[in-house]
Amino acid sequence: MAKESLVNGLQTLFHHLEEDGRPIERAALLPAYEGMVEGLFLLVLSLPGTEFHFEKVKYIVNMLHQYVPSDQRRGITGVQVFNSVEEFDEFVQFGYLADSEEELQMRRSRYKPELIPIAA
Repeated sequence: MAKESLVNGLQTLFHHLEEDGRPIERAALLPAYEGMVEGLFLLVLSLPGTEFHFEKVKYIVNMLHQYVPSDQRRGITGVQVFNSVEEFDEFVQFGYLADSEEELQMRRSRYKPELIPIAA
């Protein structure tokens, strides 16, 4: 699966979300399964709002099915939604797949995760 194709599909989705009054503050694709399987990603988003977490995830998944073709969606193994940019940044920079700073550094050096920004 070409990352570029997936990113293009997600950008189309984000355009529709903004039109729907639900703009994504920040988004990224993180390598799924610690980067051990090429072409699979975790979609991480910052979506403000007062809904419960599961409601936001359900909304995003439904919108993915509506606006992103299935051949592109196959590259997404999961969706993580945060309420704020600060929570998003903390997860991406410090908490992604690690229980400690030492483990985070080991995983980053071993698996060389690639952060793919897809929305400012």
